[in-house]
Amino acid sequence: MEIRTTDLLAAKAELERQQEEEKLKIEDEVLNLLLDYEAANRKLELLTSNLETLEQQREVMRIAYKYGQGSTSQILGMEDRRDRIIEQIVKVEIEQDEAVREIEQLIGDKKKQ
Repeated sequence: MEIRTTDLLAAKAELERQQEEEKLKIEDEVLNLLLDYEAANRKLELLTSNLETLEQQREVMRIAYKYGQGSTSQILGMEDRRDRIIEQIVKVEIEQDEAVREIEQLIGDKKKQ
């Protein structure tokens, strides 16, 4: 009987160790996802600022073009840059959404344990 008790205690200790290890792993994953989210947030702020600056430049270019300065290719180049920035913004927003979903999934999994 004493051997079984010892075996059960050892198994319990191993299970507790594994649970703690899993908990630390999840905490690390959540922390990494939060850091990814914050990095994406900084990228988003920078891209938004770039887009605002480009919009101002575009307006100046449009007015100059109206009065005979500048060229169609310059305007089209600005439109292309604008489209690329918007594409990057959408990509970063998707990255943020994915990070949030993964965090929610990990936290939800942790609450179940």
